[in-house]
Amino acid sequence: MDNDLTNEITREDVTSLSEIVGINVDDAEIDEVTYRLAALQRELRKLDGLDLRDVEAIPLFHDRGE
Repeated sequence: MDNDLTNEITREDVTSLSEIVGINVDDAEIDEVTYRLAALQRELRKLDGLDLRDVEAIPLFHDRGE
C-alpha cells in the first residue's frame, strides 16, 4: 500500500472544488468533507495496482428503452 500522502486532498482543494461545482460546503463541515474525500482517494488508489487489461468494461447506465 502506498503511504505517500503528498498527493492527499487538502482543505483548499475541497474549497476550490466545491466552488467549481457549485456546492456550498460550510466552514464547519470542510474538515469532515476533506477527511472523507481523502479517505475515498486513498481507497481508490488501491485499485491502481490491479491488472485490468483483460477485464471487459460493462455499461453502468442503460437506456430507458432497454
